[in-house]
Amino acid sequence: MQSLFSSAPGPFRWWIVPVAYIGHLVVLLGMSMTGLPAALGQIAIFLGYAALATLLAVLVVRSAPGRALGVQPPARPLAVIAVAIAATVITSLIERLGAGFSSDIAQSTTKVLTEMGWGTGRGTDLLLIFTICCAAPIGEEAIFRGLIFRGLHDSLRRLGGGLGSPVAAFGLAAAVSAFIFAQSHGGAGQEPSVLIAIFLSGIVYALCYALTGSLWAPVLAHGLNNTVAFAGAVFGAEQVSLLNQIAVLIMPFLTWALLWFWGRVS
Repeated sequence: MQSLFSSAPGPFRWWIVPVAYIGHLVVLLGMSMTGLPAALGQIAIFLGYAALATLLAVLVVRSAPGRALGVQPPARPLAVIAVAIAATVITSLIERLGAGFSSDIAQSTTKVLTEMGWGTGRGTDLLLIFTICCAAPIGEEAIFRGLIFRGLHDSLRRLGGGLGSPVAAFGLAAAVSAFIFAQSHGGAGQEPSVLIAIFLSGIVYALCYALTGSLWAPVLAHGLNNTVAFAGAVFGAEQVSLLNQIAVLIMPFLTWALLWFWGRVS
């Protein structure tokens, strides 16, 4: 596990930040004009994000784009899982900072699920579970942490001086990527408390990436957080604590098994 704080600047340049930002808007707009059902449209958007991140990584680093993005099988998967679990605990605490904070998030998630067709059919429900718990974490982390955070971080590190120090470069890059991450979730009527929670969660996900050098750490943390939020909206806020414990106990072992298998066959 090689932390971004101690390693040399990566291969990404500053220009990848605006390109990734504009690209994700193009994907978002383009997929929204296809007329696909809401659940399929969301899957297409997140897969489009992942494809865009892969394409840009290949253009920048043709020899080892997966390593540049941090998506190669981690050498220490248990360390990646441990960081993701810690991040899940932190983001859960963030959601409970203020009075009524959790209810805002649960109501926001319920509203999004309803707009996407939750409860209209078993097939739609299964697609939404896959979208929220798997596709969204992979696609969003590829864009917001893999490209935008990493591109700005690498560029600042090359500057040297104050802004180029490991801590300063991380702080600025994490804040910018988290702001764009929150902005992308800022639909009409979104509660300010929810946007603040998303911004702070974006900082935590960037820290996961910086500490491990693996994009799978924020992907797993993001997936766990989405799973807990989804379960709370569907089954009720009183079940969140139990479901959180179940997710934290089961998901890391499943992820470790998948990463181990991937490392064996790759």
